Amino acid sequence: MYRILCNHHLDNLRRRHGLQVPLPDEVPAQAQDVPEDSSSPLAMSTEVVLEALHQLPPELREPLELSAIDGKRYREIAEQLAIPINTVGTRIRRARHKLLEKFAGRNHRDGGGR
Repeated sequence: MYRILCNHHLDNLRRRHGLQVPLPDEVPAQAQDVPEDSSSPLAMSTEVVLEALHQLPPELREPLELSAIDGKRYREIAEQLAIPINTVGTRIRRARHKLLEKFAGRNHRDGGGR
């Protein structure tokens, strides 16, 4: 899930700005040195992220999945779910916020926070 979201984000950056963002294989070795810290978002397994995603209410989960996983645009999501396009953006933003809260709370409970 994490890799899918990263690739989707990089594709969007390239499409919007014509930038060439280096792939992980092209990044210099010192930039790849990420501490093996369990509080790092990079240390989360795909299963943990998917479990958190599935715990979201359907009205928040569906637009986020359609956008992040299926790569659909807001207009396509709005048509598929029969909701206004502004509602799509709001629900995706709320879903991301809830996931961030969940992972921040997880890190504090696991001892990753102060």
